Amino acid sequence: MTDNVFWPLQRPEDIPKNQTNWPTFAPPQWQTFTPPLTLMNTVGVRHPSSDKKRSLFERFILTLLRHTTPPHRDNETAAAFLVEEIAENIGEVEWCIVRPDTLINGPVSDYEIVPAPTTGIFSGRPTTRANVAHFMKTLLEDRELWAEWKFNAPVIMNDN
Repeated sequence: MTDNVFWPLQRPEDIPKNQTNWPTFAPPQWQTFTPPLTLMNTVGVRHPSSDKKRSLFERFILTLLRHTTPPHRDNETAAAFLVEEIAENIGEVEWCIVRPDTLINGPVSDYEIVPAPTTGIFSGRPTTRANVAHFMKTLLEDRELWAEWKFNAPVIMNDN
């Protein structure tokens, strides 16, 4: 079970980083409790240890998105902070970045979890929001599943 910490009166663009930043500036009584931290992100954010290098065109588009679309920049900032800052400075915090492919509405159905994107950013497979929520819930409840994916950024996609 995890506790969510929401910081009041924050700018919307600061929420992703602040949500991953809480262990570094949390009150002392919260610093002794280190729940597993899950972050929902996007396949547009590369995980350095598991993703293959993207094509030049995809890298160009993602760079353009980074500089013109605050939500994409926020996703990259939150993931980088989690991987670099928390992993290096607060080693006891276990984390997982869940990266759904093309989000759609729909019920829970069969889905596939893979360590890295299997499609390009323009040819993604649909993923229902319900499947993402189900996977994140199961991830936090099932210790074997958590052990498999902690410190990683799995990609979730609906089964074909």
